Amino acid sequence: MSRFSAESWRLTLAPDAWHLAGADASVVVPVGDDPAGALDGLATLGDRTPVRKGRLAVEIADAWLRYLVIEWPLGLRGGAERAAWVSERFRAVHGVDAAEWVLGVDHAAQGTAALASAAPRALIDAVTRFAGERRMRLTSLQGRFVAGYNRLRTGSSVVMDADLSADLGAFGLCRDGRLTLGMWAG
Repeated sequence: MSRFSAESWRLTLAPDAWHLAGADASVVVPVGDDPAGALDGLATLGDRTPVRKGRLAVEIADAWLRYLVIEWPLGLRGGAERAAWVSERFRAVHGVDAAEWVLGVDHAAQGTAALASAAPRALIDAVTRFAGERRMRLTSLQGRFVAGYNRLRTGSSVVMDADLSADLGAFGLCRDGRLTLGMWAG
């Protein structure tokens, strides 16, 4: 199979279920309180076709994540100090322990602040294992808020009159009974 002909899969974690969709099929599996464990229920599609190979894009509902704007203090040097600062900020604001959560920071952010997110480590490990066991190439893994913003920014959204480059603005996403709002100035 050519790597360019590999099927594209979209795996979405909603607050209550995993949704896996490919070109010709889709399946939904409830998650309860254990989305990592429920991921094993997606081993086959409804017609018992095994889920294997291809590209996998993952989107996680904001209910499972934590977001934080990281303001970099003066004097931080190097990646290790920045990682320690991010870990401390998530601990102080959300009570998140870096040993149990995967922390990510927008490395493309410019200036003295960046958007950061945290996802349960067990969840990220389960998604990585799911992809690896099925020889799927993980092409993206992002939260719904970030995915929505990126779709709007690239013009692949139904909202066409948005200026995300303005000095003052806001982006809000209301999904699954949750409102996530980001604002910027300057």
